[in-house]
Amino acid sequence: MAETIQTRLRRLESLVGLLADKQLRLDDAMVMLAESQIKMQEAQAKMQEAMAELARSHVEMQAEMERSRNELAKAQIELAKAQSGLRRDIDERIDKLVHAIAELIRERRVN
Repeated sequence: MAETIQTRLRRLESLVGLLADKQLRLDDAMVMLAESQIKMQEAQAKMQEAMAELARSHVEMQAEMERSRNELAKAQIELAKAQSGLRRDIDERIDKLVHAIAELIRERRVN
């Protein structure tokens, strides 16, 4: 019976040693997991900052596009006004030219 206790004691010591080794490996794995989680959280924070910057840039770009559209619309209105004025001037000149030609024809008929 003493040998059985000795054998059991050795087996128990061996198992305790194995458990201690497994515990060390588990502790190492936990450290790696914790470090990985920290790195992942840092990466997520950087990604959130980048996305916030992207959102700000998008808003700025949208505002710039809106300003450009407004400026273009104003320029188109001014161009339309200028074209309308030119048309009136051309119409007046044509009318004057037609009257002058008619007057010239009348004068030649009279002479």
